Amino acid sequence: MVAILLASGVLLGALAIVVDVGRLYIERNDLQNGADSAAMALAAACAADEPACGSLDDLRARAQEYADANAADGASHVAMVCGVLPFGAEPCGDEPANLTGCLGDLPPAGYVEVRLSTGNADGKTVLPPAFAQTVAGGAGTTVGACARATWDEISILAVTINECVYNAAPHRPEGAPLQAMHEYAIQFWYWPGPPCGDASGPGPTPDIAGLLDDPDADCEIFMSANGNVDGSFFDFIPERVGSPACVRRVERAWDQHEVVYLPVFDARSSGDAPSFHHVMVAPFVVTAFQLGAPPSACHPRCTDPETQIEYLPEEYRKGSNLTSSAYHDDPCGTDEVGYRCLTGIFVGDPINVSQLTGRSRIRLVG
Repeated sequence: MVAILLASGVLLGALAIVVDVGRLYIERNDLQNGADSAAMALAAACAADEPACGSLDDLRARAQEYADANAADGASHVAMVCGVLPFGAEPCGDEPANLTGCLGDLPPAGYVEVRLSTGNADGKTVLPPAFAQTVAGGAGTTVGACARATWDEISILAVTINECVYNAAPHRPEGAPLQAMHEYAIQFWYWPGPPCGDASGPGPTPDIAGLLDDPDADCEIFMSANGNVDGSFFDFIPERVGSPACVRRVERAWDQHEVVYLPVFDARSSGDAPSFHHVMVAPFVVTAFQLGAPPSACHPRCTDPETQIEYLPEEYRKGSNLTSSAYHDDPCGTDEVGYRCLTGIFVGDPINVSQLTGRSRIRLVG
C-alpha cells in the first residue's frame, strides 16, 4: 500500500499540502507582521516630521528595515510604499498581481501604505516549493501583504489625572448622547475620599489631578510613546488663575462640546524636577470648569498673588451647558474657595501612549 500510494503521488501530494501550504502561511504571517510594523513606523516618522519621512527613498529604506526584521530569514521585498505624505501624494495604483490588498477605504488625510512580497536571502522573490515541484512541477509562489497606517492630530490638554480618578469616573456608553448623569467633576485641589484617597487626612491632597504648571502655554501638551512628561501641578491657592490662553482653550472646548484628551498617569516622581508617567490619554468632553477663585472668594474682583493682576472670577468659570446638570451654578459642585476643577464626560475608549507621537495618534486602518 505504501508503494502504491507513493507511486501514485498521494503521499507526495499530502506532503505538498502540509509542508508547502504551511510554508506559504508562515511566509504570509511574516510579511503581514513586517508590513504592519513598517506602516506604523513610517506613520510615526511622518507625524513627527522626522528625516525618515523626507522622501520616498527614505521611507522605502525604513520600511525595508522593519520588513527584514520580521522575516524568519531576515529578508523581504518592499514592493511599494505610497500614500498621501508630507512631501506630496504618491499614488498606490492597482494592486499588484498575487499580493494581498489593504482593506477598507482610504483615509481622508495623511496616510502611508506599505506593500511587501516574498524576498529571499539569495535575492529571488519567489518562495520555492519543497514537494509540489515533485508532484506538479511547480516553480514556486510569490506571497504578499499590505498595511496602511494614518496619523491624525488630537488635542491633549495639559490636565493630567491619576489612573484611579479615571477608573472611578462614570463613562458614557458608546453611542449614547451627552447627559448630565454621566458628568464628573475632576477636582484639582480637594480632600479626596475613597477610592482615590483618604478622606480622614489633615488637608487637601494635590496629587490626584491638576493643571500642569505651564501657565504661558496654550494648555496643550505633546506626548511621547514612553508616556513621560515633566512638570508639576499648578498651585491655585489662594486666588490664582490659569493663564488666559489656557482658559480660552478650555472655554472653546466647553462651547463646542469638542472631544479633547486628558493624560492619565499611573506614577509620579517627586523632587525638584517631578515627572508623570502616563499610560493613556482619555477622550473627554468639557461641560463646566473653574480655573480661578469662585465669586464667593472675592467680590467683585480677585487679585492673583503671583502676578498681582486683578480679574473677574466669572471670566474664569463656566457652569454646565447640559440640561438638568448639578453643575449649572457651581462648576465644581461646590462654591468652596479652594476648589478648582474641570467637569465633563468621558466619552470613548482611551488611547494607549504607545500609539502617540507628539500630538498625533498613529493607527492601522487597512
